[in-house]
Amino acid sequence: AERALAFVDLYGSAFGLSTRASVRAARAPERDALGMDHVRLQQVVGDIPVTAGEIVVHLRGDRVVGVNGRTLPGPMPDPS
Repeated sequence: AERALAFVDLYGSAFGLSTRASVRAARAPERDALGMDHVRLQQVVGDIPVTAGEIVVHLRGDRVVGVNGRTLPGPMPDPS
């Protein structure tokens, strides 16, 4: 999950995510039969999940080989 969060730090703005604080791991990373890890990240505002806001980071070793998903871009309301 840390490798996926590092990706968000570098490239999250392309997906409408400002920082790693705007996502959290939705579940434990999964490894498929080809040895690729798939990390599902849920978009959050504070601790509140954004409905249907998530991305999946696909990794092979230390390399990100693909990312897909949907997020709600732009300024998010303060949940407090």
